[in-house]
Amino acid sequence: MCHDTPDDLIFDNYYETAYPDQALGAPILGRADIILSMQRQPLMDYVHRLYNPENIVLSAAGAVDHDDFVKIAQDKFGALKTGEKAQSISADYKSGEHRTEKELEQSHIIMGFKGVSRLEDDFYAAQALSLILGGGMSSRLFQEIREKRGLVYSIFSFHSSYADDGLFGIYAGTGPNDLEELVPVMCDEVLKVCDDLSEIELKRAVTQMKAGLVMGRESMMTRADQQAKYLIFRDQKIDIEALVEKIDALTVNQIKNVGHRIFSSKPTLAALGPLEKLESYDRIENRVKLAA
Repeated sequence: MCHDTPDDLIFDNYYETAYPDQALGAPILGRADIILSMQRQPLMDYVHRLYNPENIVLSAAGAVDHDDFVKIAQDKFGALKTGEKAQSISADYKSGEHRTEKELEQSHIIMGFKGVSRLEDDFYAAQALSLILGGGMSSRLFQEIREKRGLVYSIFSFHSSYADDGLFGIYAGTGPNDLEELVPVMCDEVLKVCDDLSEIELKRAVTQMKAGLVMGRESMMTRADQQAKYLIFRDQKIDIEALVEKIDALTVNQIKNVGHRIFSSKPTLAALGPLEKLESYDRIENRVKLAA
């Protein structure tokens, strides 16, 4: 099904190109040859080795009595044996391109760059940059490329952060004949956002980030998920007020600086569909070099 869904498949191609031969670049669903050859015992060995108290966080939110929750946890998980602490290999961003010519109605393209890890001070600036550039209908990419020029069916930017690295990307779905005009405009918008950023755009991004953070707290499932992830990634309890303060403290210069940092890296290009009018990787790389 994934291979028959171009706007899913292109993300697999994109991550594999940015992180070749690495866990971070592997498709979440796995490869068919690996799945077909999988045996029961290696899977069970994996579960017994890593699903243990050293790697488990239990998180609850809502109408929860702490003592009752601890008792349930003890009853259900108290017999688990201690085991191996999960280890990860550091991500190694490589860049490059992945083109797949295919007869489709649309051409799909992702242009991406080395981003920021979730543990860095620049994390929130990178998130704000993504919102300003391509986060919603008021963003620069949407207004310039879809509303003004009508070059795409869909366009947005995203910033995926991990423990030691991140990916900043722009996705666009377009008609094959519009590729020739689309890519230069995308590159121009990347260059402009690094040097021409307004306080109004910053305020809008900050408001959007805070609203998403605070409104998400209305869901108990989101609360439980947030605090579990914070413990796993940062080994500390989540402090919403402190996070809001960090977001409020963002400045235009911080976002410009993180933009220069991100867009100075070598780009990763993934393209799928009719690609006759998509210019070369080298040409695209040269178009965004001025951001360095």
